[in-house]
Amino acid sequence: MVDAQETYHAMKQEKYPLRYPSNSDSIGIEVVGKFWASKKSFDKPTQQQFKSLKWLVEIIAKEYKLNIKTNVYAHGAIARKEVSEGAQILQYLLLGAAP
Repeated sequence: MVDAQETYHAMKQEKYPLRYPSNSDSIGIEVVGKFWASKKSFDKPTQQQFKSLKWLVEIIAKEYKLNIKTNVYAHGAIARKEVSEGAQILQYLLLGAAP
């Protein structure tokens, strides 16, 4: 059986992009919305939330020379949260389309 702590500490030694980013080398952006446990999904972001998020991600990506398709992650994909956390809004960003 794989020990989660051993895996975590082993991966922590690797440099990004050979591992997922961590709090020490990433920027987290919170978009507030209601979580619907019965559907395992969140409310769609408002137009203003999406517009603000798109602007912020574009500024950060330009400043740090990041590719949105390869360097931006949904929180649920890299952390012990709901798998759907951030996935929906990231898809909107990748498509460049507002919800």
